[in-house]
This record gives sequence, C-alpha cells and structure tokens, in this order.
Amino acid sequence: MEIEIDLAPGPNPDPLEPHSVQEHLAFPTTGRDILAAAAAVAGITVDLLVSKDRHRAISRPRQVAIWLIRRDLGWSFPYIGRLVGNRDHTTIMASCRCIDDLKTQGDVVTLRLIAAVERRAPGLASCEPVGPRLVRTA
Repeated sequence: MEIEIDLAPGPNPDPLEPHSVQEHLAFPTTGRDILAAAAAVAGITVDLLVSKDRHRAISRPRQVAIWLIRRDLGWSFPYIGRLVGNRDHTTIMASCRCIDDLKTQGDVVTLRLIAAVERRAPGLASCEPVGPRLVRTA
C-alpha cells in the first residue's frame, strides 16, 4: 500500500508567508486573523499575545486562538507553534487539551471567550481544513 500526498489547490497555509487577495477571498480566515481576533477580544496586541508572557490574561486568549486554529484550519501542531512565537508542538498540544478540558467542564469564561473570538474572526464558521491531504492508493 502506498501513501501519496495530494497537495490541495488553494491558499498557501504557511503562517509566515503573506496571503494574496485571491487567497483571502477563497479562504477568508487565516491563522493571523484568528490571532488578531483573540488579541482584540482580550484588549492586547498580537505581539503580546504571541509573546512568552504566561499571565492568564494573555495565555488564555492565546490558548483559545491556538485551539480555534487547530479546530477550524486543521493546521498541524508544529505549524501552529511557528505561528504563535515559535513554540514547541507539545506546548500547542497542551493548549488544545486545556481548552478541551475547560469546555468539558463548562467554564463560562472560556466559552464566552471562544464565542467572542468566533464572532470577531471573519468567516470562521465557514472554514475548511487546508493543506496536504493523505490519499491511500491500492
């Protein structure tokens, strides 16, 4: 059994590369859009959001942004780590687990923060995962 990588046409999901107008229209929400929305909701700058600061007022919006990027854009943990201040993929995994746990517990603050960022990020509800897809061939 072989596994081929099918590079899906569409926008380049590289968080370090700027996106074109056509890509933005085809895929309205990027990782940067989600970071900007989370920063705006928290009342901080994107630079502070991706900084090494571990205060809850900064880390919780960062974790929500990471969780939304993973959920809605389907980016890999290392990819998200590069976008969010060159963090290790295990840190990104821990952030996703933390938000999943808080959602399961029904943490009202986290649920409201997620809802606020979702409202603020353009086209977030209509996102589909992008990037390479693994296709099995017999």
